[in-house]
Amino acid sequence: MYVLVVEDEEPNRTAMERLLTEAGHTVCMAWTCAGAIRLLVSEKPDIVLLDIHLGEHQMSGLDIARMMRSDPTWRNIPIIVTSGLPIEEIRERASTYAFQGLRCYMMEKPIDVANLLEIMDKMTGHSPQITEPPESLE
Repeated sequence: MYVLVVEDEEPNRTAMERLLTEAGHTVCMAWTCAGAIRLLVSEKPDIVLLDIHLGEHQMSGLDIARMMRSDPTWRNIPIIVTSGLPIEEIRERASTYAFQGLRCYMMEKPIDVANLLEIMDKMTGHSPQITEPPESLE
């Protein structure tokens, strides 16, 4: 599966890339909204792991979701929304207009890797590449 990870924290990006690669996925990484949009255009990922708070003042993960929703090419790409915020707050933000009509799942950090891999598989219809999940993401 081809996974776009949009995450501004370098330790989280590095760990996510390593764990997803170990699980047999191809990973492309972005740490800004502009980088995520460039990769959506050039790479055509199967799924997006999207941190909604990217530390940029001009754009956030919500803006990426709005752009994905407005483009027919990107509209059907599933999104797993990740955040260090409590799950209730993630759901509140994800229920905004930005995510309406998109296939989304919300996950609170730290990410449970086994659960992440299972959700990715369910959202994309891909078969798992491994029988044992890699170590947890912290």
